[in-house]
Amino acid sequence: MQVRSLFKNIPLLLCAAGAVVTAASLVLATARRGLESAADSPGLLAGLALFAASLALYLVRRLRRPEASLAWVSLVLLHAGLLAALAGFFLNARYGEKGFVYIREGDAASFYVDKSDKDRKLPFALRLNDFRIRTYPNSLRIRSYDSDITVEDGGKKTNVKLSVNHPFSYGGYDFYQHSHGLTAGLNPRILAKAGPREAALELKFRETARVPGCGSVTVRDFIPSAVFPDSGIRDAGVKGILNPAYLVDLVTEKGAHFRRWVLPAAPESEQLGGCRLRFLDFKGVEYTVLSVSRLPFSPLILLGFALASAGCAGLALVIRRKVK
Repeated sequence: MQVRSLFKNIPLLLCAAGAVVTAASLVLATARRGLESAADSPGLLAGLALFAASLALYLVRRLRRPEASLAWVSLVLLHAGLLAALAGFFLNARYGEKGFVYIREGDAASFYVDKSDKDRKLPFALRLNDFRIRTYPNSLRIRSYDSDITVEDGGKKTNVKLSVNHPFSYGGYDFYQHSHGLTAGLNPRILAKAGPREAALELKFRETARVPGCGSVTVRDFIPSAVFPDSGIRDAGVKGILNPAYLVDLVTEKGAHFRRWVLPAAPESEQLGGCRLRFLDFKGVEYTVLSVSRLPFSPLILLGFALASAGCAGLALVIRRKVK
């Protein structure tokens, strides 16, 4: 009798064990590596497997004793839906792909880096044509940023625009705008407005350009995150656009020479010898970081939630009838 009672309570025992294992794995994984890593921890997957076993046993027991009632159908839908959702989550964690794609402006990437810092091949390439950052007026606080990307898949090319709140999907992969930054030591091309008439022009790094009404302008150096200690300007080495600075030489048409660090965040630094240099964009030094995921079993999760929702609705109707 006790053995039979124990067997009858196996689904409940599995559910309790799953709750303990899941809670313990979440706490340990979060304490060690953060909450984001807890989703892929072996302990969490083991806890979900126990939950799934409990639901499967309960569902088999229900199906062996069918009833022509709304309560029975609702319970079957609820447990079947939860089982499908857990199965989809488990399969995505086991066979899905997640990582990050790093692309410098003007370059293409055909691989991503997973959470183990291993390169994983993409079946196509992503080319970053342009990256734009918009800040609030008179501030370095970022308002928005987006990427113009071309997907190169064999001979097929698809142009997409990716921003923080507008991801895109291609070939079963989902891409989200994750972060960005500037890279020092390259040859940036800079869009600027210079001269009395605010004419737009392109300045190539360390090449002298003629600015009508101003003179000759040369960008000598570039620092992504400029700080000014007592020893002079240096790069703080912090990711992201914090305080970009350009060392500019200006030789006026009258032969006067000026050299200054120009900072977009400091409008007063833009005045050189009666000319104004205002940098509008950063070319060749920007990079974007895209989060990439391929979760092929997500439709199973959605189906599970749909079935579970239908089961909950049916149970709510049963309870309402009983209350009346």
